[in-house]
Amino acid sequence: MYSSQIGQDHSMLRDIALAAAVAAAHEDHREFLWYGVWTIAIKDHMFYRCNTSTTACNLVPQYVLQREYDPSSDESTAEGKPKREWVIPDFVLVLQRLHLSSIGPATIMRQKVVMIVEIKPIRPKHFRFPMIPFTPIFPQVRRQALFAFASNPTLNTVGSIITFGNMWTYGEIRSPMDQLLSSWSEAKDPTWSPEKLKMTIRIPRYLQKLSEHKCFFNLMDRGGKSAVAFQYIADRIKERESDFWGLPIQQLTRR
Repeated sequence: MYSSQIGQDHSMLRDIALAAAVAAAHEDHREFLWYGVWTIAIKDHMFYRCNTSTTACNLVPQYVLQREYDPSSDESTAEGKPKREWVIPDFVLVLQRLHLSSIGPATIMRQKVVMIVEIKPIRPKHFRFPMIPFTPIFPQVRRQALFAFASNPTLNTVGSIITFGNMWTYGEIRSPMDQLLSSWSEAKDPTWSPEKLKMTIRIPRYLQKLSEHKCFFNLMDRGGKSAVAFQYIADRIKERESDFWGLPIQQLTRR
């Protein structure tokens, strides 16, 4: 379904805005320039056909993933005052179900964070990472995913994209809600960490095979594998969150 498109001319290579953003980021290796690259890539090439008359698929920068908990057992906190904790990913992908009105502004009926995007600049050549160069970023993404799950009990799986310049990888984390206590707080248990919940970042088998088991891609590769992977990821998320689009559950993708 997807592999037949490999090697074909694809829209990312013809996107002048994306090409300009990549060129600018290569000229200056600061992280913020890659934000423009990945905003265009994800919004215009991964989820470009996902909006409907009632559902919006928005890429939001510096989104605060927040949770509140009952501090009744925390003696340092005023009685009855909820305590807040938060993390801020570079971007998140948010699904928003709207109610449109002819006499007033649109109203958001429900929304859900379904993907986290963490962007890093091109890695310095003197860094020596393992075979999968994104491994050092996994703990940061696991922590962000933990807050996404804690703040939305209907979220079962969250996707993640981690980038190093042009290079990127996609993985999925499943909710550990059966192990996650509503009273969790790092302040209460300094030894606690997301790793204790065994929050594995799973790379779909199809993407492993497509990447020739490197588990990552080059955004602007001439063979078009990134474009194929983008379509696969978008279809996978649409299948997983089909109720947001009012779609019947279909087997669009292979696991």
